[in-house]
Amino acid sequence: EDALKKAAVLAASEINPYKMDDWIENGPDEDFEDTKGHLQLILDNTPFLQNIYLVRVDKEGFHTLCVLTTNDQEVRKHARMHPSDIEFGEVFPFDPSLGKTNSALLVGGDVDIVEIKNDDGWTLIAYEPIYTHLNECKGYVGVEVSLNGINGYINTFTVWVSIISIIFLCLIGPQIKSGHGCSDFEILLICLL
Repeated sequence: EDALKKAAVLAASEINPYKMDDWIENGPDEDFEDTKGHLQLILDNTPFLQNIYLVRVDKEGFHTLCVLTTNDQEVRKHARMHPSDIEFGEVFPFDPSLGKTNSALLVGGDVDIVEIKNDDGWTLIAYEPIYTHLNECKGYVGVEVSLNGINGYINTFTVWVSIISIIFLCLIGPQIKSGHGCSDFEILLICLL
């Protein structure tokens, strides 16, 4: 959770709070595209992150400025949202399952990490407010990670470690046995230790 929060803080630091209203009223400009590029770099260089999005929150809900999805295909298949599904300025109503989080977002406050259960499993979301120098909240950066995505990496890692161990046993085991007169059981114990 700490890494997720740090990624959200880093992403929020890339946003110019004074451009948020302009982007919503007039649409994307060159600064907006540069900002999206910086957010994509953060997303692609932070392990397990699946989405970063930029939103303004008001009584209607979340006004979406952008949604970015990782380029990592293994993580991407667990993403709740895909940029092609969401248009600039699209409004999403508050999710009743977020409870008190909705109220905190509406007043521009700090928000604890949110856990959401969906069809694909659990997703953790860190929201980081984007403040002006006068401490006025102009919006939020949301950063998501899927626990299923992390499990996928762990499973892949486990398979590779197993394959490398088997190759090691097959290639090195007979050499150890012939050089030291060890039994097959002793070779297995040596390799496992």
